[in-house]
Amino acid sequence: LMRRAGLAGNVQPTPAVTLGAFETSLRDLTSAMTAFPNEGNQVHPFVIRRIVDAQGKTIYSARQIRTPLLEPRAAREVAGVMEE
Repeated sequence: LMRRAGLAGNVQPTPAVTLGAFETSLRDLTSAMTAFPNEGNQVHPFVIRRIVDAQGKTIYSARQIRTPLLEPRAAREVAGVMEE
């Protein structure tokens, strides 16, 4: 699951990983965590959402990329635990 979420760069498979004791970038961690409130779909981050010209016409719009990562039920359960 960590590999599919993009978090497995230099992570060693030790028991400490279950506690979240590993190094990663804030961008990668944030991207991976988006799966919980989005029914198991990882939403990949982007810096620029859209660009408009002087007349207000959109000349660029970022495409939101979603990747299935978890079963929706599992994502809801984890999100529920995180809320408590």
